[in-house]
Amino acid sequence: MLKYLLKVLTIFFIHFALSINAFSASVNTSSHSNEYPNRPIRLIVPFPPGGGADFMGRLIAALLHDQYNFQIVIDNRGGANGIIGGSIASKSTPDGYTLILANNTTHVMAVVLNKNPSYDPIGDFTAISMVTQAPQVLISSNKTTI
Repeated sequence: MLKYLLKVLTIFFIHFALSINAFSASVNTSSHSNEYPNRPIRLIVPFPPGGGADFMGRLIAALLHDQYNFQIVIDNRGGANGIIGGSIASKSTPDGYTLILANNTTHVMAVVLNKNPSYDPIGDFTAISMVTQAPQVLISSNKTTI
């Protein structure tokens, strides 16, 4: 079991590193980019601190700081199944200084579960990079007869 877990974590971190590289490639490399960022970048995590999304946001912030010296401020805005954070992000100035760690909850379920969400999950955002995949596994006690 431990070998399997290590294999999964290794694959996860390789995928994550590739995603960070994809993000870095999307950062403009012209001379104008030397001015960006000239202030901290706000990363909205639309879930409370301490969970998987918060961990991922803090990991992204640390890697971007280490690799590019970007200052990232984590802004946990949990509530309403991610819609509060999504709404705040959608109303922010589109200047590259506010990012959201979005997922299927903020961009699919917001529309499915709410008749009138406060934002358009497609029209109000621009995708930068996929940073992780979260597989879900159905398991049972080893004492069951399944």
